[in-house]
Amino acid sequence: MHSATPNRFEWLKAVMQAEGLTPTAKNVATAIAVQFANGETGQINPSQETLSDYLKAHRDTIKRVLRELRNAGWLMCIGDGGRGKAPQMRLLTPGKIIAFRASKGGADDPAQAEKRGGDLQAKGGEIAPSHYKEEQSLEQRRREPPTKRPAALDQHMETRFAGNATDGPRAIPKDKWDWLNEWGEWLRLEGFPKLIELPLVQSAEKTGALFFWLPTTRPPKTPAATDQARRYFAALVDWEAARHAAQ
Repeated sequence: MHSATPNRFEWLKAVMQAEGLTPTAKNVATAIAVQFANGETGQINPSQETLSDYLKAHRDTIKRVLRELRNAGWLMCIGDGGRGKAPQMRLLTPGKIIAFRASKGGADDPAQAEKRGGDLQAKGGEIAPSHYKEEQSLEQRRREPPTKRPAALDQHMETRFAGNATDGPRAIPKDKWDWLNEWGEWLRLEGFPKLIELPLVQSAEKTGALFFWLPTTRPPKTPAATDQARRYFAALVDWEAARHAAQ
């Protein structure tokens, strides 16, 4: 039986051999794996302040490097770990667990920065859907989205998400790109993978149009709804990690 979480020392070895990561990122990765990862429980939750004190580095440097590791696909953080708060970190392996890459702009650039609605302009000056490039990326990787509801969602179909009138997540079509952009930004701030990388994408059987199964039409605003959404996406990440580990 395979573990859904990489061995921390094997993970660190892979990080140290990875091209494109800065020396500072590898230094922080070493601290995370060796000093702050609990070998028995797998729990990893140092705050930015803790990492800053331990490595004698500025908080802004720690924040930038954690973003670099997330964007390169080596780390997932639930919560930002700022102001003394402890995030929940998970070790990822880009090519085996969840395949998402840093943007072409460089390791230090947020992977979704070029995807935000206000940053993409069509030739006519109209704001273009931010998920268009992600949809192209999906096609280029030849990952055909299922025409049936993803199995990862089965465990959530009887959940009543805050603000919904019926049970289960909402199916948001790709043309609602303003809603999808808001969710994409929310996921980025929470340290989750992109929408296109999670097992919540479905293709209409007849038209091939994409839609995304999300807890609600727009990101949560209340603490209770935010916690519920975090549990939803964390469960999808675990499901996807277990699926890849079993292959």
